[in-house]
Amino acid sequence: MRRTFLLSAALLASAPAVLGQAPVHPAASLDLDGSLEWLDGGAVFLDGPGGKSWFSDEEAALDRPAFLDGAVARAREEGKLVLWYVPRILEESSGGAQMYRAPVLDVYMRQVVFADEDVAGIVRHGFVPVRLAMDEALSKRTGLRPLAFVEPAVVFLDGDGKVIHFVERIRTFDALWFADLLRRVLERAGRPADETGDSLAAEIAAGRWEAALARLERKAAPDAGELLALAGLLRRLRRPAEAFARLEAAAAAGAGADQVDLERGRLLVLTGDLGAARAPLDRAFDGGHAEAGYLLALARLAGGDDAEAGRLFRA
Repeated sequence: MRRTFLLSAALLASAPAVLGQAPVHPAASLDLDGSLEWLDGGAVFLDGPGGKSWFSDEEAALDRPAFLDGAVARAREEGKLVLWYVPRILEESSGGAQMYRAPVLDVYMRQVVFADEDVAGIVRHGFVPVRLAMDEALSKRTGLRPLAFVEPAVVFLDGDGKVIHFVERIRTFDALWFADLLRRVLERAGRPADETGDSLAAEIAAGRWEAALARLERKAAPDAGELLALAGLLRRLRRPAEAFARLEAAAAAGAGADQVDLERGRLLVLTGDLGAARAPLDRAFDGGHAEAGYLLALARLAGGDDAEAGRLFRA
């Protein structure tokens, strides 16, 4: 959830035209999910006046099935799955008319879900990520058509190109939910189990949270950083009461105040105590954690303070 911005302003406002040039869309230059090395089909769709809902001639020239086949071949070679993110569907039956606000939801996915560190780590470990709009050829090949299948969507394929799972009509942009989805897909597909010798950080990044937790719980005297990591793992595994206890121990052992505040804010948001989350998130945001500002803005928004939420989103 890094590099957060006010989406409503970014997507609905246009920059002033300069010397008769067309205004540049505010979302066009945002590096929202740059930590993932997408195999990108290149089609661009942006919301607002002048936004397009069709493939340009150059975009239409791409052989999308062949592009996807290349990703499948790479996944087979690397022992991974394909995560095919579908930001837009333009096939013959509906021609893209089924979801005219898809570009807005695409930015949400990129900004809040794919930019999340947990999500990005699991994707890098277990998937070949593909960002590819669906055309008629792909829709016909997969049998996925609107309105039964609506973007934004994610399709998972194995090394033989078989669709093993998909999610569509995504309307919750909670990164922890999506990280759990990735973990379940990998487990169901029988991906490699925990690798002995991996570091704690590698286990956490790969989404092997249970293994990382067991490793830390075997330590007789965990230090402040390890106690903080324990709290984070227990939060990810939705065990908040235990997470709070470990967090207090981490604070008492001298863990960094801003890191403790950020984790405390995450836990309070997870448990729905948005009022109590404001103070630690405010301190963490002052300490330079953009995620804290994002969560604080959500808390302010839920409390009815739209103006302050907007200021925080922009910041």
